[in-house]
Amino acid sequence: MIEIDFERFHNQDYMEEEYELYVMKNGLGDVLYVGISKQSIWDRWFGWNGHILWLDHVIEGSSLVGQKIRLYW
Repeated sequence: MIEIDFERFHNQDYMEEEYELYVMKNGLGDVLYVGISKQSIWDRWFGWNGHILWLDHVIEGSSLVGQKIRLYW
């Protein structure tokens, strides 16, 4: 299982295996999302049809959890 903060995740500062269970938390330690993915977790969040669109320094949530993360960023 991978457990990192969102900034390290966005910067891809972690090692990822092929099939991962992951937990997304806010800065207070509250769980926002639990997932499991066969594909790259980063792609699942920021790639095509992901949870978050990141354009330059603007973040837009494209799913409910993406919108929550944007609100609490």
